[in-house]
Amino acid sequence: MSVLHDECGVAAVCVLRGGGESRVLPDQGADEVSRLMPRMLLDIQNRGQLAAGMTTYDPDRSQLINTFKNVGGVSEVFRLSHRSEFESIMRKHAGRAAIGHVRIGNPQVRPGEAKQGARQEDDLQRVGEAIDEAGHRR
Repeated sequence: MSVLHDECGVAAVCVLRGGGESRVLPDQGADEVSRLMPRMLLDIQNRGQLAAGMTTYDPDRSQLINTFKNVGGVSEVFRLSHRSEFESIMRKHAGRAAIGHVRIGNPQVRPGEAKQGARQEDDLQRVGEAIDEAGHRR
């Protein structure tokens, strides 16, 4: 029998004041270095991704720490194919520092088992249940 095995990927970025300019800063500057996070998460995402998000820090914002997360792949969560929605997310969650997270759930087959037919359907059902569970935890 296969079991759902969760793994996570984490990325972080921070710009220190007085550290000089960097070639990797986004066009918007150090105050929006959090714009680098979706690309960083895309680099570490895997098939079977269940959720993604980021928490940003901005010392000039009334709410110092702000979190954005949702169920789905990085492209879906951050709305990368919808420019205006992506820009809205990035403006609302702009920050000098960010930490991002992807949650990956892959069905794993126990040693000595063949993965066929009905078992594949069971795996898909378990992945669907895990996605539903992740959505309820938001």
